Amino acid sequence: MKHAEVDPVLKISMIPEQDYADNKSVYITTMNTAVELIKCYNAIYDQRTFIFRLPTIYSWSNKKYFEDGKEVEKSWRILVDQALNGKDIHVWGDPNRAKDMPYVKDLCQMFFKACFVDKKFGFYNVGTGKGIKLIDQIKGYIKVFGGSKKSNILYSPQRRNAPQYIMDITEAKQELGYEPKYDFISMLEDMKKEKELDRLDL
Repeated sequence: MKHAEVDPVLKISMIPEQDYADNKSVYITTMNTAVELIKCYNAIYDQRTFIFRLPTIYSWSNKKYFEDGKEVEKSWRILVDQALNGKDIHVWGDPNRAKDMPYVKDLCQMFFKACFVDKKFGFYNVGTGKGIKLIDQIKGYIKVFGGSKKSNILYSPQRRNAPQYIMDITEAKQELGYEPKYDFISMLEDMKKEKELDRLDL
């Protein structure tokens, strides 16, 4: 039996679902607990409170992270390195699955706007409100970071699908006046500038 495709748009009203057997479950639990504690301070002490629900935030820094105690390289940075070196890039699973890819500078913009809004409480999704298809992500990496030798794109439909989600940023737009400044390509172009400036010891 074929399962119906789940709507990839994540709304503020959605109740988080958690897989307690996942290797990130403890981290997720601590983050959810922190959110509830922040709500307590808002209710008890009337403290101005803004909660931001973050997907993956993209920046040129922090090429690696720790998973199960081991340092691993972010998958999208592996793709960028392949584009830089003109290596073949494999598209896993469905190439049309899309995800929201917000830039760290737009996240900072949202934080800044929250500092000046006349509200006591706010709960916002962070994102662009648009999904970038996997195939368009890879074409973007090749376009922006590729050299004279361009990577070939190879398809591996038998491999697992990439995550798919789009953040609904309606509340952030209406209440904070937030508008993303960076689309996918301009984000990559800005990252390339950071790479060329070489200001980060990574």
